[in-house]
Amino acid sequence: MKKFTLTIYLLLLAVFTIKAAENEPNPQSDSTYAQLTFQTTIHDYAQVTKTESNNVPAGDYTFTFTNTGTKALIIDSVKTSPDYVTVTWSNTPVLPNGTGTITVNYNTTLPGIINKQLDVFSNALNSPVVLTIVGNINN
Repeated sequence: MKKFTLTIYLLLLAVFTIKAAENEPNPQSDSTYAQLTFQTTIHDYAQVTKTESNNVPAGDYTFTFTNTGTKALIIDSVKTSPDYVTVTWSNTPVLPNGTGTITVNYNTTLPGIINKQLDVFSNALNSPVVLTIVGNINN
């Protein structure tokens, strides 16, 4: 009885594994997919002087990306730490070979080391993509 139960269990495991592999997107088998390609995934603010207002260019950086896939790219969300960072991005679908942007504004009113990750979620085959900002805000 134990051998029979083990055999059934292994057969079910094999079937579910094969089904899961069939459901994964594959650019070789699916000719339409979005692909998110950034010019750079890291921005170094280097040394930034502390400011009295957050609305200054020192805290802004724009990441540029290209849809290198064959299907329109839609960015669903960009997740980041809730503190010190605001993010805006292209809200319209980016067609194949088209470009879009994600703009990051880091609050430069507080001194200290910057080391933040932004997770970009989209319908792209390589989602999520991690962007990183680093630097130091001096007094």
